[in-house]
Amino acid sequence: MEHWQCPYCGRDTTLNKDDIDHQRVKRSGGACDWPRLATEIKRCPSPACRKFEIAVTVEHGLSFDFPHELPKRKTYILEPSSIARPLHKSVPERIVKDYNEACAIIAQSPQASATLSRRVLQAMVRDFWGVQDKRSLYDEINAIRDKIDVELFAAIDSVRKIGNIGAHMSEDVNTILTVGSNEAELLIQLIEMLGKEWYGQQYERKCRLKELDECAQRLDQNKS
Repeated sequence: MEHWQCPYCGRDTTLNKDDIDHQRVKRSGGACDWPRLATEIKRCPSPACRKFEIAVTVEHGLSFDFPHELPKRKTYILEPSSIARPLHKSVPERIVKDYNEACAIIAQSPQASATLSRRVLQAMVRDFWGVQDKRSLYDEINAIRDKIDVELFAAIDSVRKIGNIGAHMSEDVNTILTVGSNEAELLIQLIEMLGKEWYGQQYERKCRLKELDECAQRLDQNKS
């Protein structure tokens, strides 16, 4: 059993053994210095989706010459072509567009991806909280500190302090960051979390309030 979020439909689900396929490929004849491949295919169990996520991991190392060397692994996502996950439908289209682009280029240029992600983060803070007239993204985030959950702010704060992300947080958001793929992925994960925590929860709250209001009106009409 494995918890998983479908990259196509965004559904949080639990995969069982029938939803996952693992295969390993290596050169025959005991040639340990050749790279080895591992494929992993996951299928969304939702009847409305049923799409596949396909990943290949390439592993180097474990040769007879260097038996104590740790293997080096790199994973490539073949399908879908981007790591972008569906943001909540209430997130403005301009923000979604930049987020999708940041996801699409992360493998080729983590620096450009991280730069776009900072711009997305700034746009979310400004759009959702109405923050204006601040000098930098650092100041904009501080401006909402007392408006959001303590744990959520701590998560935002921990990401913005990482390496060159934190070093350039007080500069223009279009400053190109010298970061690796791990830091760029953290920014993308933060955007996805805020899409749920801010836009998603606000949307669901409005829907529930509307339902309560409509229910109250119907009860009032029935009494009269």
